[in-house]
Amino acid sequence: MESNLYGRHDAGNLNITIKYQRPDPGIADVCLFSSYSFSGIVEEYVYYYLQELKNAGFSIVFISTSLLKNTCIERLSEYAFLILERENKCPDFGSWKAGLSLLDWAKNMQSVLLVNDSVFGPFFNIGDIISSMKGKYDVWGMTESNEINYHIQSYFIHFNKAAIEHRIFSNFWQQVDLSASKDEVINRYEVGLSTLFSRNNFTLGAYAGIGQLTQDFFPGHKISNPTLVFWKTLIQQYKFPFLKRELLIKMNISKTYWAINLYINVSGWRRTILAATSYPVNYIEQFLHNYHNSLHAGGNIILQKRKILFITDNAADTDEQHLLLNFLRWLNKETAIKAEVVICNKSQNNLESQFAGLGTVTNFYELTNAAKRNLKDRLIDEIGLIFSNTLENISLQKFFSFLYIPRIVFVHESVAVLANCLSANNVNWLKKNVSQFIATTEATRQILTDELDIPIEKTALLHKFVTVENKDLSVERVINVRSLCGIPSDAFVVGMTGDWVSEKNADFLPVIAAELCRGNNDIHVIWYGVEDEATYEQTYFDLVRSGLTTQVHLVKKDADPERFIAAIDIFVEYSRKNSFPLINLEAALAGRPVVCFENPESTDEYAAAAVVQTVPYLNLHALVATILSYYNNRLLLTTEKERLSKIIASNFTTAVQAPRILQLIENYYDINELTLKEDPSLTFLTHIYYENSWDEIRNKLKNFDTGKNHFLFSISEACLIKEQIVADIKKTFTNTYVLITSNIGKDIGGKMALIDIYLLLQLKSDYIVFLHDKQSPHSILGESWKNGLFKIIDPNYQKMITYAFRDSSVGIVGDKDHIINEHDSITGKFRNNSQLSKKLLFQFDMSIDNYNFLGGSMYWIRSSIIEKFFRKNNPILMREDLEHGNVLDLHGEKLAHTWERMFSWIATNEGYTVKGV
Repeated sequence: MESNLYGRHDAGNLNITIKYQRPDPGIADVCLFSSYSFSGIVEEYVYYYLQELKNAGFSIVFISTSLLKNTCIERLSEYAFLILERENKCPDFGSWKAGLSLLDWAKNMQSVLLVNDSVFGPFFNIGDIISSMKGKYDVWGMTESNEINYHIQSYFIHFNKAAIEHRIFSNFWQQVDLSASKDEVINRYEVGLSTLFSRNNFTLGAYAGIGQLTQDFFPGHKISNPTLVFWKTLIQQYKFPFLKRELLIKMNISKTYWAINLYINVSGWRRTILAATSYPVNYIEQFLHNYHNSLHAGGNIILQKRKILFITDNAADTDEQHLLLNFLRWLNKETAIKAEVVICNKSQNNLESQFAGLGTVTNFYELTNAAKRNLKDRLIDEIGLIFSNTLENISLQKFFSFLYIPRIVFVHESVAVLANCLSANNVNWLKKNVSQFIATTEATRQILTDELDIPIEKTALLHKFVTVENKDLSVERVINVRSLCGIPSDAFVVGMTGDWVSEKNADFLPVIAAELCRGNNDIHVIWYGVEDEATYEQTYFDLVRSGLTTQVHLVKKDADPERFIAAIDIFVEYSRKNSFPLINLEAALAGRPVVCFENPESTDEYAAAAVVQTVPYLNLHALVATILSYYNNRLLLTTEKERLSKIIASNFTTAVQAPRILQLIENYYDINELTLKEDPSLTFLTHIYYENSWDEIRNKLKNFDTGKNHFLFSISEACLIKEQIVADIKKTFTNTYVLITSNIGKDIGGKMALIDIYLLLQLKSDYIVFLHDKQSPHSILGESWKNGLFKIIDPNYQKMITYAFRDSSVGIVGDKDHIINEHDSITGKFRNNSQLSKKLLFQFDMSIDNYNFLGGSMYWIRSSIIEKFFRKNNPILMREDLEHGNVLDLHGEKLAHTWERMFSWIATNEGYTVKGV
């Protein structure tokens, strides 16, 4: 229906449908609200915005470029006096033109406000902001930008009476071309509008001016979109009323300004709004869910919660790493928080597989510059908080500064390290960038606050902790362990440990043992932690000369510490360092009394908690006397056992301390914040032959177990641990199927069997990932060959692979260094497998002129390619023609090796290309 109530209009030419109107003779300040609904309904955040505009005194015209349901029209009528529908052409400016045309180009009105639904808010009173801007400018907006040219950003533009009444106002709107492209709208209308009024001597400005926002930043910030780059600063420091919607829904928005080293991270949006405003953030969350459900990409886009990035120095078998592992295991079991681990430095990496079982692990020291860029690309959209398990590695910690998110540091370093190794520059950086420090001793906390000048409120004290496990400490176990060392079951056994080499603790052992064992034949000493062969020989020589070899037992560090603790009656830890190793708590938890040297930087705190007994530093006589007091009073051992176990269980266990760490984390990390991520559905077809490869394959694939992906495994019947692998697969993966196959055609034969299962199960996925446990024992380059191929299951390359497939011509993506072409265009022959290649190409009627293929048979391929070809050509029948046994490339032309090429050529024959990353 049409109306002439509001003067002249060209509704017919603008294809306007008036869905609702009511007379509003009191129009003075009008707001034209441009809207597009992804789902056909008006979102709650829009109604909230309309109410705030109404409260600010505006008469509202609502213009929608999507068809609205009647229920929406009815509700919108509570806020707007005029509701219009129009074609989705020339977004915003076309809608505003339509509304103004029905208002006779706003003649006789006091002000015009143009807004759209591209922002969430207002978070603060919009009326107060408008009042504060009155009289400052003729034309103003919330923000201004220098991108392309200076202009007021068009999601919110206010015109005063002088601007409205000038002829350029109506002329501009009448000339808006509804067929204009998106770029033309930006250049001709958004930028052009500001240029036009500026040239005609009208004053222009913004509530949050670009000059003020960027005064402390490098020039690149001045030509950026301030609503994207400064979203958090605007809300926290300027009481800015809006958050741009595209920050939460636009894929790869973080990369908008990467060319000028500007990073956009939206992590913390929910907490920022909640902390600074009373805005109902559930409206934003509701929109995200509705938007996600309406996406045409369907299952390729998921809503997920952000992860925590844990940085640790190395994966060596040290207390610092065990503490982090204890916490990560608890976090994985007790919460829905996902962890990501970055290992800074290379070490023996004894614990890397344990970290890999708890989240994605990246060995930073292995990354090329390209891989580091990929890591940045991925993490900026996935991480909500950094938790560093070390105060050192400052350069790497600075590398992650691009994330602009809260950071917690768990300080394990000694007082000497804290006092001496940190430069003033690094201390200043830590003070500026670290939200929370956690110290394991009061002495460390004092260094942080007194000498490094860290504010006390940014530090917390949290003692070391161990995990309570069902350890077998029965009499039978003790007798059995002692017998393995040649120790009588009724002996009094003293356990010792410490740094065997660098602290020269080994020098003390013969002295202490001599004092304890002479005259006491039933006292035995076990030293746990022998590391250096030369030191071992010298210590053993001293023990021989002292006649103590039958009573003193040296145990290597890689032995089971649980067995060591089970065998002893009392534990002695006489470290010369400022440390308190976890084995002290392990021994106390098992009810073994612990004796240490006094140390105000570490052990004294645990002595105050009655966990350990201390003797004066280096007073070996007092140390021996304390040990002998238990030897002479065995009843004391019994009473201590129960007391110590209770103290540790109540104060120094993961169950007690991990929730405290989580509480500190939750001060900065929002577990409920949602983010959109591109995540295509995958089916992994994996062949396993080598028994020593399974742990690596499992840990890499586990990162992809999101609940919607499928994992199909073929395990060679020749694999010695196939039953164990099958059990592990069932325990580890959500959607999985396992075959035990003969070794026909090696991995190619296994994959053909899995393709058959894929088709029989009628699985649906976007891509199939071909994988096998690549080893090339006959090649000196086998390990580097494998590492290159395994990039396809490296999370740091997943985003790049997904992006490559956005090109609809790409059919297969794999490692760029393994794209091979063996075809000689002059002779028409192939360098390898020439006769068989020609035979298969002819057999399947393939006519191609590009013979690129991915060597190694590991890559992502569009599922449709596999489905189309193998529905016509039975993979099981073709598998039967492949060679038996572990044939190699050196053995001449082989059908299995020819099929390694054929998968790529099948894609090429369908018009696709092979892409490398």
